[in-house]
Amino acid sequence: LNWLCTSLSKVRRLIEDAHNPAVLLTTGGMAPIHIGHLEMMEKARLAAEAAGHTVVGGFISPDHDEYTDQKLGSRMFPASIRVQLVARATQNSSWLDVDPWAALHVSGSVNFTDVVERLRLYIRHHLHRDITVIYVCGGDNARFASCFLKEGHCCVVSRPGGEGELEKARIDPLNLGNPRILWARSTLEAS
Repeated sequence: LNWLCTSLSKVRRLIEDAHNPAVLLTTGGMAPIHIGHLEMMEKARLAAEAAGHTVVGGFISPDHDEYTDQKLGSRMFPASIRVQLVARATQNSSWLDVDPWAALHVSGSVNFTDVVERLRLYIRHHLHRDITVIYVCGGDNARFASCFLKEGHCCVVSRPGGEGELEKARIDPLNLGNPRILWARSTLEAS
């Protein structure tokens, strides 16, 4: 937690007097980051605010090379390049930023729930505030919602090609009406 690898400057500016502050976080290969990732975060922001949170920041966290090599092999950009691309894509945003921890500061691939918990503890440690971290995923990973039934929060955003999995998760009796799980609709027709 003492390694200052995740910038909190945008969060620090927005957190003053925020009621029910929340930070959004998404993980993935980001190979490369594209408009679908950015829109997913914007739609999740709207859903979180509609649920009563004040979104004071958002982080896009590229995965470690160990994970992306399994997924795409040698065709993948290395983590250092993917982190730079996310930093460039978020540089003009008032609230989005890159979190390089999972890509560059661990020895191997980590689970998304570990990235969520580390960010929550990191923010608490450096800003001395409890902030809700809302994990954001696309509809193709809607099954991740079940990880947040009793702890944490998530927002599942629809995604082309993920409609079946999203609907299956959405109607799951365990997910229905759970205030920890938010649902958002994307307007993009391609990811």
